Amino acid sequence: MKIISNELVGNSYSVHELVDAVEVSYRSLHEGEIIVPQRVFSKTVDGGDYLYGACTDLDKERYIVLGSAYMPWMERQGKPIVQGAYMYFSFRTGELLAVVAHEQLVNLRTGAKSAVAVRYLAHPGSSVLGLIGLGQQAVAGARAIASQVRLERIVGFSPNADNRKENLNKIKEQTGLDVEVLPLEAVIAEADILHVATFAKEPLFSFDDLHSGQLVISLAHSEEVSRDIVFNAKTFVDLAETAYTETGPVKFAIEDGFARSNIAGSLGELTAGTVSGRETADEIIYFQSLGVMNENLALVDHFYEQLKDTLPDVMFG
Repeated sequence: MKIISNELVGNSYSVHELVDAVEVSYRSLHEGEIIVPQRVFSKTVDGGDYLYGACTDLDKERYIVLGSAYMPWMERQGKPIVQGAYMYFSFRTGELLAVVAHEQLVNLRTGAKSAVAVRYLAHPGSSVLGLIGLGQQAVAGARAIASQVRLERIVGFSPNADNRKENLNKIKEQTGLDVEVLPLEAVIAEADILHVATFAKEPLFSFDDLHSGQLVISLAHSEEVSRDIVFNAKTFVDLAETAYTETGPVKFAIEDGFARSNIAGSLGELTAGTVSGRETADEIIYFQSLGVMNENLALVDHFYEQLKDTLPDVMFG
């Protein structure tokens, strides 16, 4: 068994390879080569919850199991509010191949998925990235998205200024661009691509605030963007079953009468070519990104294959 730490994950990757791995995993999910059971969220205490997830790759004969705790109180201590680990198995032999730390990998896989969405849904002339929320997800998202389009500017807004400076420095190191910190309204007005990653429980903006040709990517299991965006934009999701059942703007919109059939497609359908992405320059497109376990498996497998020959074996059992 190998132990793959957050430090190893953070220092051992090519962003293009991660984006490609996530794209292939969505195509495999659509084609039935990857199986993803529904994730389960269990409430804990003080607004926290616990996530149980799994994913199986039938072709590689491997699977992962994830346990991940959301602990909002940890923010006051300056510590990660989401922590967990992946167990990576061979289902042919039953061998536990690796235990992989969760924190860095979950940021990277979410950023990589945003980049895949940009490949299919962004206007090809997009040059301004707007970051609403400047936490770790913004760092990973900016780097991944910058690998897909020729960015000229990055503008950003954060409701929490305290944790901003370090992340702004990281984004500049990884993209070569300074983040211009602006009021929320200015970020929305100037961005071609909006990356929204906050812990907001109420909508930060609505459809009327958007402009022609924009792509909006939102990550939170909350209504951080208004459900009217789902009704009025061309809406895509990472996985339909997740969008129907897990808290987010699409689920809220469905509860308000939005027809499931009005979802334009999933990321699996986009990568498999069974639905079209952006079709006109002026479409406003919304992509809801809640997280699907195939993304995690894709990156766990990537890091395992890259690092296994350099790491010592740890005895288990």
